[in-house]
Amino acid sequence: MAAVPPVLPPTPTGGGFETVLVADRGLLGARVVRTVQALGARAVTVHLDGEHGHGDESVLLGGPGSDADVVKVLEAARQAGADAVHPGSGPLAAHPGFAAAVVEAGLVWVGPPAGSLGGTPVLPATRREVQWLGGAAVDERDVVDDLIVSSGPPPPCAAPLAGAVSGVVSVVGELVVPHLTLGHIVTEEALGLDLVELQLRTAAGEDVPYEVVARAAAGVVLRGTGTVERLSWPEGVRVETACREGAAVPPDGVVAVLAVAASTTALALDALRAALAQTVVEGVALVVPDLERTRA
Repeated sequence: MAAVPPVLPPTPTGGGFETVLVADRGLLGARVVRTVQALGARAVTVHLDGEHGHGDESVLLGGPGSDADVVKVLEAARQAGADAVHPGSGPLAAHPGFAAAVVEAGLVWVGPPAGSLGGTPVLPATRREVQWLGGAAVDERDVVDDLIVSSGPPPPCAAPLAGAVSGVVSVVGELVVPHLTLGHIVTEEALGLDLVELQLRTAAGEDVPYEVVARAAAGVVLRGTGTVERLSWPEGVRVETACREGAAVPPDGVVAVLAVAASTTALALDALRAALAQTVVEGVALVVPDLERTRA
């Protein structure tokens, strides 16, 4: 599994944190766990009855809907000895009451301030996303039925929300999405950045410099249901997944995100097509977007 190359100055622990609770049971939760661990911190996740968590440890919350219970998730953070909470894109990611409760409990909230949060939107299948770092729009993505293509930073005139966006967030149209979307994985490949690392270290109070590398990048989201019997991923392509053999596909229904950077969008898409031909996922009713139409 290819990882994002380290591009930021080294830090002794995960953004200054010893233990981070990741309140997301799906792929983005696993994505956050990877960076937390790479920074030397302990990653604790949450799971429901009948599930297996991931990370260094996982706390059982209870039955269905427990992961949307502010009190239960905060108790899990206390039980884990966490000093920070990262919501991933879980049900509480855009919940201002949860963010405020985390801070009131003396923990660090890894995300935009509570005052900028609201209800989680339902994103259309076809959309344009802009990735923001603080007040800067660093990448624009076209998302069409789980095919994601980075087109680089938008011109200033196309990014009117400067100064109104805090933290590492996505903007869809005029809608601010306070959590990371699956498209951030493609942006990371395009820019050579680890956005989760930026989130963690910024939340810890660091002023983190970063440089972007201008490349084309494309990615594809694979969805499905069932219990995974066998997995085999291609070489040379970034793969993010929370799946493992012998376990059910995570509750978000995302099997994996494959992403690749290249000198041109056409080459990135060609690499994705080749990667999909080498991908093996057995035991799952897999939904694979049709990349052939992009040849037109």
